Amino acid sequence: QMSRKQLFTFQFENNEHISTIYKKPINTGNNMIVGIPDEAWLSPPNDGDELVAYDSEGLIVGNAPYREGASVITIWGDDELTSRKDGLKNGERFYLELWRGDRRVVEKVIISDWDQGGGQYVVNGISLAGSVVLCGLEERNLIKICDVLGREIIPSDNNKDNLLLYIYDDGSIEK
Repeated sequence: QMSRKQLFTFQFENNEHISTIYKKPINTGNNMIVGIPDEAWLSPPNDGDELVAYDSEGLIVGNAPYREGASVITIWGDDELTSRKDGLKNGERFYLELWRGDRRVVEKVIISDWDQGGGQYVVNGISLAGSVVLCGLEERNLIKICDVLGREIIPSDNNKDNLLLYIYDDGSIEK
């Protein structure tokens, strides 16, 4: 089992993650840490895969790359000084997905057992996964990424603040 110190070492020795796929979550000033050690995965991800945390409405509240040894995701809470919801409320459940970079598919991350904490947001909390199962989301594949005018684009730092539409082969579209 991983100690708090080991978890924080993984968190802080890595530079800030810049996603090529997902919009960066808002730093709201309050957060928690979710750690997934390699031994928790039933079938471990690969380098280049990315973990993403959502609320029940699909708001991205955290993302991080898969890292060999342990993956650490900072999950952001709601800034109560703003009028819109920009993170998780205390006690609110979070959901995780894994973007498989090599196959360009998204899989649902189901944590069936927690060694510490749980699947709800707690300010300054630490949750440590004990057992993780991946579940395909109807095995859909990303066809292309477009801007709001329908022009196909390649995500980059230049257009990361623009609204992007992710179009999948099952007919679904995500923004």
